[in-house]
Amino acid sequence: MDAEALAARFVARTGRSPILRSVLASDVAWRLSGLTYASAVMATTGSYLDVPTYVAAMRTRMAQMRWFVPDHASVLDFGTGMGGNLFGMVEFLERGVGLDINPFYVSRARGIARRLGLSQLRFLSYDGHHLPDPGAIDLVLAIGTFERLPPSQVERYLRTLRSLPTAPRRYLVYFLTTAARENGFGRVLGADRYTFWTEPALDRLFGELGLRVVRATPGLTGLGTTYFLEAG
Repeated sequence: MDAEALAARFVARTGRSPILRSVLASDVAWRLSGLTYASAVMATTGSYLDVPTYVAAMRTRMAQMRWFVPDHASVLDFGTGMGGNLFGMVEFLERGVGLDINPFYVSRARGIARRLGLSQLRFLSYDGHHLPDPGAIDLVLAIGTFERLPPSQVERYLRTLRSLPTAPRRYLVYFLTTAARENGFGRVLGADRYTFWTEPALDRLFGELGLRVVRATPGLTGLGTTYFLEAG
């Protein structure tokens, strides 16, 4: 049986075991999932993908967002995980900085970047409070970042990003909305493990941050909504 089939069997078993769901949904399990490449890629994509396949999949996903990314852009990827967003758009970036609170995932991202010779990408650990200075940037990404964080923490992170000395005009942010819950998102770990936003709550948040919605696209990643935002 290949690795992907084993992963599928494991996910199916998880869905039948409340105890196992609870363990896997814990913060400890999330942190430890980055210890190896295999466990990290399965945790973030739902199946095993070797490095070339993983990068190719990320390029396909990020190609849908190319129209919003300035040419030769400098991009900050907040909550970068294994760095997939930056690997997916590296061909049209001048520079990319990926931040993540999980040092194991940062290590995985750095390893992939070294293997591919992508010296224009940097991956840094973030302690959750003191944001490293990313330098001048054109675009902030936060995709696959906020699904399991409480609204107050999401708002704090976004306000921190908006207050950067070199805060950009463009933001690409992904949220789970109530429509995602209605469509069954979160069956494996349980919907209560995720934060689902209503449209009025997001409208309020964007308004307070001085961001306007250029486009909202459902389904670019999973069952949530990707918001293309501009300041001012």
